[in-house]
Amino acid sequence: MTKVQDALANIDGVINAVVSMPDSAVVKVNEKVTVAQLTKAVVSAGFSAKVSE
Repeated sequence: MTKVQDALANIDGVINAVVSMPDSAVVKVNEKVTVAQLTKAVVSAGFSAKVSE
């Protein structure tokens, strides 16, 4: 959980990231952060990512 949360928090423009395992995260971002950046950070941390609205 901490690994994913840290990966998301390290993205410039992420205001807050809260990860609830096993399968959800709530991420507050400014307008310059893309879904691709968030997904890449989660995958780079060793997990899969899927966006839900």
